[in-house]
This record gives sequence, structure tokens and C-alpha cells, in this order.
Amino acid sequence: MHDHNEACSCKFPHCCLLVIYSCVTFDLQGEFVSMGVVSTGAYGVSEGIVYSYPMTISNNKWQIVQGLNIDDFSREKMDATAKELLEEKNACEAFLQE
Repeated sequence: MHDHNEACSCKFPHCCLLVIYSCVTFDLQGEFVSMGVVSTGAYGVSEGIVYSYPMTISNNKWQIVQGLNIDDFSREKMDATAKELLEEKNACEAFLQE
């Protein structure tokens, strides 16, 4: 019997390769997908954390979709996620300095 973590870790690289293949192969022509990238502060998310943004891909280049309306419920969830990611980043940095 396989360990659940083993099964997940086996699928993760495959999923990453599919995303990369899709980015290189397809032009989404105005459609957008969700991708994790290092934040530059878009949508009020702290800089330097890997955060999932709506992205367009065209001519093998990605760009964060700007100007989407964020309702109060979504803002609350986005802020909670960003806070958790920042805490994890800070914990990792502290661990690496030990």
C-alpha cells in the first residue's frame, strides 16, 4: 500500500510540468488562469511571498490581471491567506538563520 504523501509527491511534478507545458504551448487569448508567483504588491498582497494571482499568458509571457473588483468576502479571504503565507515565510527564514 502506498503512503498518501508518496502519491501526492509523485503527482506534483507532473502537475507542474503540465502547467509549464500549457504556458509555453497555448495562447489563452484573453482568458486567465490562476498561478502562484512572487508578489510585487498587486492587489495589496505583501511583496515577496508566493501568491496565486489571476494571470494571462500570451506569446510565452505571463502577466497579472489588473483591476478585478474584489468584494468584501473575497478581500477577507485573500488577506487571511496572505497573512498565513507571510507567517510561513517568516518562520522558514527564522529556521534557516538558526
